[in-house]
Amino acid sequence: MAIHSFYVIAWESGMHLYNRTWVKMGKDPVLLSGLMASLEMMAQNIASQYVNTIILEDSRFFFRVDEKNKVLFVFITDITGDESRFKQYLDLLSTRFLQIFHSNLESLQPLQGTLPTQAFDELADSLVSGWEQGETTLDKAKAMDVLEVYSLFLNVFLQKFLTKEMRDHHWTSIQAIFKDNIPGSVPLHRLTVSPQNGVQYGIGDLQSVNFTLMLDSLSRTLISLINFITKTITKRSYQALYFGYIIPLIRSEQARLNAYNLFEPLVMLLL
Repeated sequence: MAIHSFYVIAWESGMHLYNRTWVKMGKDPVLLSGLMASLEMMAQNIASQYVNTIILEDSRFFFRVDEKNKVLFVFITDITGDESRFKQYLDLLSTRFLQIFHSNLESLQPLQGTLPTQAFDELADSLVSGWEQGETTLDKAKAMDVLEVYSLFLNVFLQKFLTKEMRDHHWTSIQAIFKDNIPGSVPLHRLTVSPQNGVQYGIGDLQSVNFTLMLDSLSRTLISLINFITKTITKRSYQALYFGYIIPLIRSEQARLNAYNLFEPLVMLLL
């Protein structure tokens, strides 16, 4: 997760008033301000309502229009993380900005550097640093939870749908499934599988994990294992084991499946 920047733009003219950047985007802030104001104005003219969020390339733009003070606030992040939290972050930054500079807005000369921003710069830096630390902790917890949920399902299929004799006999093929679908990168290179202990994993560096790629790797591994199992045991046996083990596991993990939107990428591929 990365917070890129915070912009304040004159609503009527689209003139750039202020920005604080934490991740360089390689864009001219003055020109970008005009573009963002135009996008918001276009949405308001076409749909008679403001747009709150848009995604351009790998960045997400959160908008807040303050009609009373005639300013547009924009908060730019990457496309990961909870959208509702970032909207709260934008609300707080814009509120604090207005508290500090409300008396300067009418007479502001945006291109002449008349806005004394040092105090707000320091405040914004402190807030964003705290938010990023919190988001990193949440990202790590989310990755750990999702990895654990998938490991539970992988282990059920591996250890309950296949007997010990089947696992031993087909172990080379089973190992190939994990090797082909689990990349040799952090954190999934720490995931191991054995005939006796099933799927296990070390904590690894989950703070730097690409969550989308991790989810894709785990999903591909699970569907490959299921495809192998359905060719190894009878359809009737599979159905009986499904109702005996998978349905209870889905019920017991319902909270995490809901929290991390795993019903589609995980549960649906089990059918």
